[in-house]
Amino acid sequence: ISFFTGLPTVAKRLLSAKAGLVVLWCLISSCGQEIIAKKEYDYQKADSLPVDYLRELGNIRVSIEEVAMLHEVFLEEKYSYNNGILNSANKSSGYSNSKVQALNLGVYGSDLNYVVAFHQTQDSRNYMEVVIQLAQKLGVGSAFNKELIEQLTSEDTTIDKSMMLTRAFRHAEDNMYSQERAYLATLMVAGGWIESLYLATSMLKSKPHNANLNSDIFDNVYTYNNVKKMLSVFEKDCKDCQEVLVELETINAPISELIRSKYSITETQIDNLYKPLTELRNKVIGKI
Repeated sequence: ISFFTGLPTVAKRLLSAKAGLVVLWCLISSCGQEIIAKKEYDYQKADSLPVDYLRELGNIRVSIEEVAMLHEVFLEEKYSYNNGILNSANKSSGYSNSKVQALNLGVYGSDLNYVVAFHQTQDSRNYMEVVIQLAQKLGVGSAFNKELIEQLTSEDTTIDKSMMLTRAFRHAEDNMYSQERAYLATLMVAGGWIESLYLATSMLKSKPHNANLNSDIFDNVYTYNNVKKMLSVFEKDCKDCQEVLVELETINAPISELIRSKYSITETQIDNLYKPLTELRNKVIGKI
């Protein structure tokens, strides 16, 4: 986790994170099974989460803020916006159980981050609507308020969205205490991570990357281990988490290769990751 400390990209852009993945943490604050959706939080239950889980949660907290900046870097590097790589907003109504809803809530959170970073106002509204719909299905629609939604989807450039979202992120983080909610939140983190890396590699396939992107890409890739550790906390008692862990193993080899390279990422390494990652992502979103 020392990799996350002192990175030049973090110091330069940490306070500029945009919507999608920070909104994802707004959802994490409330995620849970339908049968406990209306249950009030018991703030004394914070210690009920395993120490290992809380450690990885802290690492993911940093990583989410870093990854939320990656698409801004693509914009700075003159990459073109491509809504064809997003999960179609029309698919959301077909997600009928809590596992796929939680995974794809994470997916759509990453998609929202992408469209907001590229200043796509109409797509931002469309994907915000989808996120809200899935959140309501999971019984966590209250994670959003009208003012937050209006500000995130507005064209008003005077709004400090970064500060607003940072505050929402911190507030949401304080609320995730019960292990039932943490289980679905972990699936949501996994779905969001898979989608964010898929979007990044798709962008890199469209145009070769330069050295300015290496550290940002590495941050995204390295989080693989944190996601696996969070899922492993629930592995014995949660079939859904077991299944996602098995599916993540399909990209272990190319991910490990990229991690070993640290900041010297090559086009060949990206190519080796792209195919198995795309297959994994398509399983998550239900694309044949």
